[in-house]
Amino acid sequence: MEPGDLLIVATDGFHEARNAADELFGIDRLLMAVNALAEQSARAIADGIFQVVEHFSAGHPQDDDQTLIVLKGAAT
Repeated sequence: MEPGDLLIVATDGFHEARNAADELFGIDRLLMAVNALAEQSARAIADGIFQVVEHFSAGHPQDDDQTLIVLKGAAT
């Protein structure tokens, strides 16, 4: 990996998360969250993705597991 490169592996529990209106979080929102968080550390990216999905899903119980791996190429 080159410095700043990201590898993110997320289970379907993220993009299939639903809100109170039964709307899916979706891949597009997940990619927007990744883009918004990309300059942060791997830990901050992971925490941020969990927070964004939790905020979106407020009022709707989690239907599926949410497992996330974030790897970021270290600066040289």
